[in-house]
Amino acid sequence: MSQRPSYRWMRDCLELLYDRVDDERARAMLFEPAERSIVYAELELDLAASGMPEGMFETSEGESLGIALLALRLRFPRDIALEKVELNIAMREGRA
Repeated sequence: MSQRPSYRWMRDCLELLYDRVDDERARAMLFEPAERSIVYAELELDLAASGMPEGMFETSEGESLGIALLALRLRFPRDIALEKVELNIAMREGRA
């Protein structure tokens, strides 16, 4: 039986988006792939330390997750967004 990958880095990514990216830049990231790439490259070392696979945001899965995290960042207050990402992580890891 293979072990499912960990997605715990998603919580750290969302926290970093709240801590380091203001609303205006987050909106720009949502609609401009180049801006999204720049910001996620800036966060990559922190996220690698959290277990994010190298090059994750260059994959279709990573791009989708990055956009989803941005949407949470823009749509919900921090505490609610973190609850939602925790549920998503649990489902991805087979714990929900």
